[in-house]
Amino acid sequence: QAEDGIRIRPRDWSSDVCSSDLNVRERLDAESLRDGLLLVAGALSERRYGPADPVQVRGDGLVTVQPEGEQWRRSVFALHRRTQIPSLLESFDYPQMGPNCVQRGESLAAPQTLQLLNGGFVHDLAGRLARRVVQAAEQSEPLSATGEARELRIVQLYRMALQRDPEVAELRELQSGLDQLVREWQQAAGAGAGGTAGAGDQSVLPNSAEFEGFRNLCHAVLNSAAFVMLD
Repeated sequence: QAEDGIRIRPRDWSSDVCSSDLNVRERLDAESLRDGLLLVAGALSERRYGPADPVQVRGDGLVTVQPEGEQWRRSVFALHRRTQIPSLLESFDYPQMGPNCVQRGESLAAPQTLQLLNGGFVHDLAGRLARRVVQAAEQSEPLSATGEARELRIVQLYRMALQRDPEVAELRELQSGLDQLVREWQQAAGAGAGGTAGAGDQSVLPNSAEFEGFRNLCHAVLNSAAFVMLD
C-alpha cells in the first residue's frame, strides 16, 4: 500500500492480452517432422522392435536411413551414431550424441530450409504424396472439367497433409499457382519434344505436365509453415 492510501495490486498477467491472446507457434521437432513427412506420403512403416535400421553415408556427406522396401520406419528405430546422425534429423536440432544432452536446442537456420526445399528425400516424398492424392481423388465422383478436378485434388491434399480444408482465399491462390506450374511444365515438355509432347495434356499420369505441376504443389505444402509449425 502506497503512502497516499492507494492500494497497488500486482498485475494479473494471466488475463493480459499480451500473454493470453498472443499466437505463439512452435516448429515440429526433428523426429515428428520426419515421421510426419513419411506419414502423409504413405511411406511410414508401422513395424516396431527388432534391429535398428541402418544408415547410409553418401559421398557428399549426406546421411540417410535405409528403407524397408518402399517404406521407412519411425525415426526412433533408426541407427544413431555420434558421427552418423541422419542429415534431416541433424538439421532440425536432433539432440547431440557426444556430450550429455540435458536440453534439446532450438534454432532457425538456412540448412533447415535447404533440406526441405532441395533434399531429394523430401522431393521423393512429395511425389508419393501427389500419387496418393490423385488416387484418392479418382476414387470420388469423376469430374470432366479440369478446374473442378484440380480443385478436388487441392482439397484432398490439404485434408491429407494439414487435416483441414483450404480456406476460400487459399484455394483460389493454390488453383492459380497450380495453373501456372502446369503451363510451365507443358512449355518445357513442348520445347523438349519439338513442341508436340505435353502441350494440352490434361492427364494425371506420372511424368505428365499435370502430375509434375501437382507434385510441385505438394512439395510447396510440405515446405509451408502450416505443415512444419504447430499453433
